[in-house]
Amino acid sequence: IMKAVSGATAEQMKLLEAQSLKLGADTAFSASEAAQGMLELSKAGLGVNDVMKAIPGVLDLAAAGDLSVAQAAEIASNALNSFHLPADKAKDVANLFAAAANASSIEVTDMAQSMSQAGAVAASYGQSIETAATAVAILGNNGIKGSDAGTSLKTMLSRLAAPTDDAATLMKQLGINVYDASGKMRPLPAILADMQKGLHGTMTITEQNAGA
Repeated sequence: IMKAVSGATAEQMKLLEAQSLKLGADTAFSASEAAQGMLELSKAGLGVNDVMKAIPGVLDLAAAGDLSVAQAAEIASNALNSFHLPADKAKDVANLFAAAANASSIEVTDMAQSMSQAGAVAASYGQSIETAATAVAILGNNGIKGSDAGTSLKTMLSRLAAPTDDAATLMKQLGINVYDASGKMRPLPAILADMQKGLHGTMTITEQNAGA
């Protein structure tokens, strides 16, 4: 199946088999589980070389999130594709998602659901995967998790990018700059810092909530 899905040559199939056997010996997962992860990555559109680069990170993600290798492969490939990251960043994605889950009340599966909703939109606005993951973790700590957190983040970014006339006027008065000099959206932490500074001492909580 792997050969048909990936289009791998006979030589590449030997390399994939050798890697799956090595991973089976070196990790908590079996060679067949590693091979299944490779197949799922191929189904997601990764080429053979990218599959070989990504699979160690996929196994790390599966271990961190107590997931099946197939689940982890889907989560990792979706994240890589959404944020246009190279395959060898799969390990970084695994570490990021695990760290965000460990530092908050969310699980890796919550992060995956959130990113499925907000990842592509966040990336289109120039936000990094680290920024998006941090935002999702913060939302999770405030009781907004999974797809709800992703939808909330997506909505927030969209409203910042294209505010109503009244909102744009208020943002200007408060010194909230969404875009930099080149017209690109600034990192979300910088925008929120402007917002915190602009709102401090100028509006009551009730007024802030009404404006939101």
